[in-house]
Amino acid sequence: MPDFTWDSRGIHGALRTALGAEMQARAFCRRMTEAYGSRAPFPALLAGSEKRVGWLVAACRRHGVACPADAYAGTERITGTWFEDCRRAANGEAALAALHARQWPLAGAPDIAAVFERLRRQSLNRRLPQLLRAVMRAERTERMHAAYGIPAEEAYLRHGFFSDFLEKTFSILGAEHHPFGLFAPLLRNTSPALLTGLAVGGAMAYALKKKPPSRRKEG
Repeated sequence: MPDFTWDSRGIHGALRTALGAEMQARAFCRRMTEAYGSRAPFPALLAGSEKRVGWLVAACRRHGVACPADAYAGTERITGTWFEDCRRAANGEAALAALHARQWPLAGAPDIAAVFERLRRQSLNRRLPQLLRAVMRAERTERMHAAYGIPAEEAYLRHGFFSDFLEKTFSILGAEHHPFGLFAPLLRNTSPALLTGLAVGGAMAYALKKKPPSRRKEG
């Protein structure tokens, strides 16, 4: 996500800086969706970035400001680790909000000031909270997997509905109760498929145990 260069040359500089920053953020979100598919929140953030770029392009055209070329398409790089990339995105979104807050006094026109304020509020109230939640979930998931000797890059492999459900449950329990004490060695060396079988089998046994006895029909 962006590491912005500030241009203080009045309304033209403010609009061009803002547009360049939003283009860079859009390129990062696009790269994340290419790398991680539909994993939230980046598809929604990418769609939002398209709108944000559009608002600034429209403001540039209204005020006769030449739009900068998109120099960031296809150039953004990611670490390949979900936690680190989410953390970078959150830091970048916070920087975007700070940038638009600094630009507001330079707007020089009520409509441009409104665009900057809209961008700032959206970054702080919608986009940044989504990214922070993703960072916290990623940190919890990777910490839980690390406790079982699983590399961070394997923490997000999908194993099927029940296995993924179990892993989410284990990560929540790990965050609340620490790495499972006595059960950690077992879980570390047990495949998700076997854990799924244990869980499903246990649930079925419990259901059968609780099922009321059927009454025999008397002849």
